[in-house]
Order: sequence, then C-alpha cells, then structure tokens
Amino acid sequence: MTVLDARPQAVTPPAEMPPQDVALLRAAEDLLARVWVGGRHEVATALRLADGSVHRGVHLEGSCRRSSICAEGVAMGAARTAVPDGPLAIEAVVSVQIKPAGRFRIIAPCGVCRELISDYAPDCPDLADPPRRRRHRHPARPRPAARQDPAGLVTRTTTPGEDMSEPQVVLRQDPQPTGRPIRWEELTYPAIAELVDRINAIMIPVGAVEQHGPHLPLNVDTLITTAVTEAVSAATGVPLTPPLSFGVSGSHGAFPGNITIQPETMIAYVHDVLESLYASGVRQFITVSGHIWNHGALDVALEKLRVAHDDVRVRAIAYVTMYPGPEVDGRVTYGRGLMHANYFETSVMLHLRPDLVHLERATSHLDVDSFWDYRMDQVSEVGVWGRDVHLATAEHGKDEFERCVRTTAEAVAAAVREPWPSRTHRPTS
Repeated sequence: MTVLDARPQAVTPPAEMPPQDVALLRAAEDLLARVWVGGRHEVATALRLADGSVHRGVHLEGSCRRSSICAEGVAMGAARTAVPDGPLAIEAVVSVQIKPAGRFRIIAPCGVCRELISDYAPDCPDLADPPRRRRHRHPARPRPAARQDPAGLVTRTTTPGEDMSEPQVVLRQDPQPTGRPIRWEELTYPAIAELVDRINAIMIPVGAVEQHGPHLPLNVDTLITTAVTEAVSAATGVPLTPPLSFGVSGSHGAFPGNITIQPETMIAYVHDVLESLYASGVRQFITVSGHIWNHGALDVALEKLRVAHDDVRVRAIAYVTMYPGPEVDGRVTYGRGLMHANYFETSVMLHLRPDLVHLERATSHLDVDSFWDYRMDQVSEVGVWGRDVHLATAEHGKDEFERCVRTTAEAVAAAVREPWPSRTHRPTS
C-alpha cells in the first residue's frame, strides 16, 4: 500500500448505488477527511438503522490487519448506545478505506460481509437463517513507512435530519487518576468498549503460589503484585486484569504447598490472554510480575504478540523494576534472583496483610556470593534468603510499598502517553 501524502479525495460511487447509500458513503467520507492523519491505515464506517438514524465511527490504528472491522465495531457500538435495548435493525453499512485510488465497501445484512455485521449484532432479526455465503477475506496490509502514535477516535451519534458536519472527536491515551482501580473483570462489555476507546492500555499482574519461609503465606507474590498494580490503576486510570496467580515456581523444589506450571505452559497461557485482550482493542500491554522466574516466560509471550501484530507495544516489568530494584532495602547483598521471604517482603506483608504473617516464626538466612543460579531448596532449607527478617516492620513495608506504587505509576502514565517512534533514518552526523 502506498502511503498518501495529501488529504484524501472523494471516491466515485457506482452508478447503481442508491442515493440514500451515496449519502451514507459521503457521511463516512466526511468523517475520515476531518480526522485524517497521513501515514496510517484509515477506515471510517457509517451505518443507517431502519429508523433512518446514522451512526459513524473511525479507526486509525497503524497497519491494523482488520481495520475495517474495527471501524465497523465502533460505529456499531455507537448505534447500540443510541438503541441500548432490543435488536438493531440495520438497513445499510458503508465502510470507506482510503487508498491511493480510493476504495470503499458497501456492506448490508444480505451482502457478502454479512458475517462481519453478525459479529456485532447477533440479535439483528435481518440475520436470522442467513443464506449460504462465501467468506470475506481481508488482504494483509504492508508495514507503514513510519510508525506513529495509533490514537483511536470515537464520534457522537446522529438523529435523522441532524447536521453531521462537526463530529465530536475524543482522543485516546490520556490516563487520568480515578481514585480506585479499574478492574477489567468487573466491567460490562459496553463499558469495556468505551474504556478501550479512551485508553487502549492494560496491566496484567502475574504472581505465584509458592513457599515463603515458615512465617509467610504461599500467595505473597500474587498478593503484593496485585496490590501494587491496583494502586497504580487507581493513580493512572490504566485498567488491570485479574491476577494470573500460578507461576513458574519449580525452582523452589519440594517445599510443601508449591503449585507450579512449566514455562511453556505460562507462555501459551499468557499469549492466549494477550490475544484475547488484543481482540478487544487493547494495543499497549504491561505485565507486572511479583516472581522473578516468571520473567523469561512473560518475555517470550510478549515477544510472540509484538511479532504477530504491527500495532502493539509491550513491556514486562516487576513491581520493583521502577523502584529501581537494586535500591530495594531487602537486607540482601548476594544471590541473583534468590531474595526471598526476606526483610522487604515480610515488611510489605506486615503492611498489607499482617493477619497472614507469623513473625514469631521468622528466621533469617545469610546470603553468600556465587556465580550460579540455584533452586531455593539447594541453598536454604528454610526457604528464606536474606538477613534481619525478624526486624521487619509494617512502617518500613508501607514506605517500600508506596515507593513501588509511586515509581511504577509515574512510569506507566508516561509510557501510555509516549508517542510512537518514527523509524525514519536519523543520522547522527
């Protein structure tokens, strides 16, 4: 596809196109002309219900392979907002895709792309007992010459006879504090559609169920990373999924209670979660892990996603990554990845869930230097790695927790607002 360098021009409809559908085409075309930004795959859709009302949506995602479906979905969502109950009696749908020669598609409930409409309006009476049809295939899109911020837009709906010359455009990617976490699983699907139209980022907390010494519960990693991620969501407005509670915990050996999954299992599981979120319109993905040995699998799952799609960006972090991790006061000097059930985790748990901490059972384990990575049961018979565990306090845990939240929230808010880079050559001399 050749990227347009000038504002799109009107396309010529076929002579047999009914006048009312030509008007629908012009409505979609006008919307796209108003919000057009060069260098993107741009699609606008206008649909008309049986009552004569017109609803429009636009999709500007960079090189999205199913851009037209996304635009149709936005328009369908606008129609459903105007008609919240009962079936959507769709009379006609027109999608306009800007290309060098100009291109548009006419979609009606009896047409070739009937199945696309059924994806968004399965209760439409016009779709009952559909005739046999061929599958509509969308051609693969080449990569754009430059990567830009794929801002999404939504527009208001109209009523019959209303002037549609000034669509109200709402830009996405503007995280704002909400004062409470936005939990993905607590929303309805219309609310999800509205949320993703405003901000297409997500955080996915990933924990573990594994031993944490004789004094802490098995869910330390899940509990802390979820608490941090929820507080970051409240501070930024970026939603979070339910925590993925089982992790790659085989390195803890034979301690009772461990529940572990293989790295390959986590890769497949997380990849399925990511693809599901992508299908809902999410394009910015941040995994937040509370267990160091999850990181390899999370990196691979995110790598698979960003290789498969041109319009995503990904990052795997721990809840202490932005602290930054080396500055954490865990009373541990040595042992890469072995810091465990220590002064830091015990203090944070005393702050978050003191009812689950048995400080009277706490024991320390002197950390020693080594080049190698070991299983926990190879280096500590008590499942602890770190000094001064018995000195842990809720006050220290509160300070550490709040720093994790503050630094992570600042990083996430900045990341979601960060413009997409251009890959245009930038010589230094």
